[in-house]
Amino acid sequence: MRIPPATGRIVYKFMRPFLGLFFSGKLRTRALIIHKSQILLVRNWKGRQRWTLPGGGAKNNESSQGAIIRELKEELGLNVKKTELEFISEVNHVEGSAKYPVVIYRLKFVKKPTFSMHRPELIDAEWWQVNDLPVNIDELTEKTITQQR
Repeated sequence: MRIPPATGRIVYKFMRPFLGLFFSGKLRTRALIIHKSQILLVRNWKGRQRWTLPGGGAKNNESSQGAIIRELKEELGLNVKKTELEFISEVNHVEGSAKYPVVIYRLKFVKKPTFSMHRPELIDAEWWQVNDLPVNIDELTEKTITQQR
């Protein structure tokens, strides 16, 4: 089932004041997935629908590595091993009233991985040239990519 992007924007506008209640302090993860000079970015149906690094929230008692491996499998059908993850950084991110830690990993692929996008959660997933990124990119994503060049 495909959820219209407009629905996500409406939900986000309504929920934004309450984000702090749901997300504050809860660990989130992201993955900078690289193939040669390309980076894999996604757009979620909820929120501002900006291009971002794939990832999501950790479940109770789940490590950041476990969370990113699970999220990449759920969202993109990618099978990733812990040994393939390279820690980049942990940042304290603020979005609206929500403040939460984000652990960012790098994955470099010699062979371009194929992915199968999980439609209810994502509205788009695309490879972008590192020197030709989309205009509507998430601030944390842009900062991460810039620091890794």
